[in-house]
Amino acid sequence: MKKYLLLAIISISINGISQTNSTQTVFANRAISTKNYVINDRVDSYSFRGVFTLNKRELIKNKIDSIIGKAKMNEGDFIWNNDGGYSIILSSGEIKFDLQKSNDNEFYYLKMKELERELKLVLDNPGPKNIAISTKSYVLNDNVSVYSLRAVFHNRKNNSIRELIEFQFGKPEIEENKLVWNKNGSYKIELLDGVAKINLGKSSDNDFYYNKAKTLGNEIISSLN
Repeated sequence: MKKYLLLAIISISINGISQTNSTQTVFANRAISTKNYVINDRVDSYSFRGVFTLNKRELIKNKIDSIIGKAKMNEGDFIWNNDGGYSIILSSGEIKFDLQKSNDNEFYYLKMKELERELKLVLDNPGPKNIAISTKSYVLNDNVSVYSLRAVFHNRKNNSIRELIEFQFGKPEIEENKLVWNKNGSYKIELLDGVAKINLGKSSDNDFYYNKAKTLGNEIISSLN
């Protein structure tokens, strides 16, 4: 009887060690800290916090949507959760997600790991270099926060420049002898005799207008030659 009892105890101990080792293999301890993100991947929990410039917010949201599903909005933040299984919050310049590990939510843990890999690529990417060009014909600034162009040209080009602007932004308004294109503060374009100006403050909500303004700017610069 004692012999069988001893064998049972040894068998239970071996199974317990095997299960523990299996769990630790899947849920390895990791702690990573960089200037862009911090990761804590412990035996019982997982968390990720990243910071970014606003022009990356839409790309980050799209990455999360493709892996996790569509977000909910809450006071300007995007929220993803699943009955407490995990929590993901995307705010203006920060992304946070965390998960309490268990054998029941290993699927979500693997999703978090997939998301981590995608977001690290976004956060570590400095993006396009800032452009600052000044010539006798135009001054261009294209950086993280703003796109601006001031171009000067002969008056005879006014009509052709106007046509380029109208093709991208439609008909103008007239303000103090200037033609003006303006969309709720997202951008402002002005055309006066011999001078065209484009100003746009970048944000995650106006990538569409930024791309149009950049296209227009390139076309205006090309027409100056």
